[in-house]
Amino acid sequence: MDNLERASQVALMRDIYRGCFSCIVWLGELDETTDNVVSQNAAAVFSFIAAVARVSTVPLQGLPTLFQDTQEGEAVRLAFTAFAMYGNPWWSRIWTVQEAIIPKSAVFCWGPNVITRDDILTTSRHLRSDLMHHNFPQPFKEKRVQHYELLRRMLYPVHGFIHSNTHDGPLDLLMRWRHRHATDPRDKVYALMGLIPDDVLPSARGYDYNAPASLLFANVTYDLIRGEKGLRPFVGSCEMPHTTPDLPTWAIDFASSNRVGRRQLKWWNHSHRYREFSACADCTVQASLHEDGKCLALTGVLVDDIELKSDLYTVPDEVDVDSRKLYSTIIGWGELLALWYANHKNRSEYVAGGSLQSAFSRTCIGDLIMAEYPVERAKPAHERYFSKLLKSLSEGKTQGSLYESVCGMVPNHTFFITKQGYIGIGPPDTQPGDQVWVFDGGRVPFVARKTEQDNVVDSIHKLHLVGDTYVHGIMDGEAVQEDREAQTVWLY
Repeated sequence: MDNLERASQVALMRDIYRGCFSCIVWLGELDETTDNVVSQNAAAVFSFIAAVARVSTVPLQGLPTLFQDTQEGEAVRLAFTAFAMYGNPWWSRIWTVQEAIIPKSAVFCWGPNVITRDDILTTSRHLRSDLMHHNFPQPFKEKRVQHYELLRRMLYPVHGFIHSNTHDGPLDLLMRWRHRHATDPRDKVYALMGLIPDDVLPSARGYDYNAPASLLFANVTYDLIRGEKGLRPFVGSCEMPHTTPDLPTWAIDFASSNRVGRRQLKWWNHSHRYREFSACADCTVQASLHEDGKCLALTGVLVDDIELKSDLYTVPDEVDVDSRKLYSTIIGWGELLALWYANHKNRSEYVAGGSLQSAFSRTCIGDLIMAEYPVERAKPAHERYFSKLLKSLSEGKTQGSLYESVCGMVPNHTFFITKQGYIGIGPPDTQPGDQVWVFDGGRVPFVARKTEQDNVVDSIHKLHLVGDTYVHGIMDGEAVQEDREAQTVWLY
């Protein structure tokens, strides 16, 4: 199949799935030799799903085999592992997302065993929701908690199906599924186009397999900026290191992905935070492409240069945050700040107003109280809670209303101080000499790096994007007052 025929076939996928009466999702044959899964145990997995789906009308009779502390229960749990994410390759392929969502109805077939998509969706809602607890007997509730990591292997992707079908806009959709595998990196975009309205992402509608992935990803990122009328796509641009050759720093590398883990929430955490601020005030995005799509032109305000940065507390994806290391990292940041201000300012007042201690505590939580989603902006009372949290962390504890906020800001982020004394938390690879910018259309500031030492040519600042950042004192439009001097930036 040549690229033209391939493109025409890919363009038809949405219509094919929409037109089918029912889609058969094939999970493969049962292989007792490699997966050690016999049909009886696979059937018990599907029986568990069907029983939980009907729990509001048909009470559970005893503890399901999946939750039993027996040899049979262990065998069924192994079968569940083989059925769900990480165990069955169907859950890891980018092309199966459309297959799971678009058809009017679907059944999942695993060897001779069959379960409806509706049962899988309903069970996932029931197991994630506290609202269904009154339908479950107490022993079931306890086992649900005990085996949640196992259940999550199905709940996580199915929750994604539900969101993609009801809530996700194009940017969230593409970011949600970027960890899935594709033989051709361009399919990280093309394989999801059936879920996106026809008038969105025009640069991808040609399904051009002759165009390099770098050009496709840059054009799609530009389409997303225009569609969002803002710079939230930049949060995705810098989530992970780029692996696609010749990709501009401002473009999202949809080919760069990692195994879904505890740190996979970085995109969602930063995206949710992004919406809570207004660093650009009411200045709308002014963006255009130059140099064959490699350069993105913007307008904005240069706030300051970064003078000093902290050491980095790195936490790998599958490792828990160490409370005592979290504590020592924050204490180290505080000592760095106190020493810098003693040498430069010789005062306790922050450069943007208020006490230095208040600025520091609010920076460490990103000025937000988080509980998966932002709950509220920080208040003076939370500064007292921050002191209590530090005491708990020093004792190896994780209690406190600010714990999630701190965990989203401190590990894998760099604390920095600018020449004027602004403090912020930004990308892990932030370096002295980098610049803090507020771009028009950007609800948060961004760290950018000069393309070369003398990077201003004809009043145009030529920069590389490093990533989004929190900088205390400029998150609510303070940097873009009426007398501001807007500058032109070209990002490469």
